[in-house]
Amino acid sequence: MMYMSGESSSGIGSVETFTFTSNKRGAESVKGVAFGCSNNHRGEISSNTAVTGIMGMNRSPLSLISQMGTKSARRFSYCLPKLSSPVKSTFLRFGNDIKDRGSFQKTSFLTSASDYNVRLLAISINGRQLSLPWGALSKGCVLDVGSGASNIEIGVYNVVLSVLREYFDRFNLTRVNDIPSPLGDLCYRVQRAFRSYPSMVLHFQGSNFEIGAANLFRFRDDYFCLGMFGRQGMSMTMLLGAYQQQNVRFVYDVGNGKLLFGKEDCSLDKA
Repeated sequence: MMYMSGESSSGIGSVETFTFTSNKRGAESVKGVAFGCSNNHRGEISSNTAVTGIMGMNRSPLSLISQMGTKSARRFSYCLPKLSSPVKSTFLRFGNDIKDRGSFQKTSFLTSASDYNVRLLAISINGRQLSLPWGALSKGCVLDVGSGASNIEIGVYNVVLSVLREYFDRFNLTRVNDIPSPLGDLCYRVQRAFRSYPSMVLHFQGSNFEIGAANLFRFRDDYFCLGMFGRQGMSMTMLLGAYQQQNVRFVYDVGNGKLLFGKEDCSLDKA
């Protein structure tokens, strides 16, 4: 199996009964679920990580949401707590266990792929819409909690870097160039009195997804870095990773082809 981030995994396939804790104060089982036991990893997924498995939730026939059938009502939801939160776990909710909120924003999934790709119309940084070539965003934005940080097609990413450099230059922040590459490509020294960190908005069709400074940058004691990376040869314009999804409730209404989302303190998500 190949993942969008470039990692791969292979092993043995099998079929088993999966049992889940239910909001009906009991347990519910799904028989005949196909799954894999991997014994060969390449990339960041390795035996040294705390991750013990990956749950496939896309729209392909072998994903868990597809194999659950009517038990899931073809809807699932999650809310990722902040990395700094003492709460280190969250709930994956299905069907009627998802609480509807009138404040959710909505957009539609593109129908041409099994992944959760939404139409990306524009990107703004601190209220300024990026000037991009026509068609630069045409491949959409894919949501993927299996990737830690977001990845952006390199041409668009270079424009993001240019706008952010121009923004921070206005405040005379000091660039830091000797930061380990996994933390980011654009880093600055922290100034204790500085509070004017910019935000980013992804303008989806019919909705706007705001990425505040806490999710846009990765902060350390004496420096901070942009928590996104540029990649070449992507099949989408942007891959929205888990770091940029913190403290946001997402509802995947697969049956109706809709994505719903809204800000939430995910540490308060209780059974």
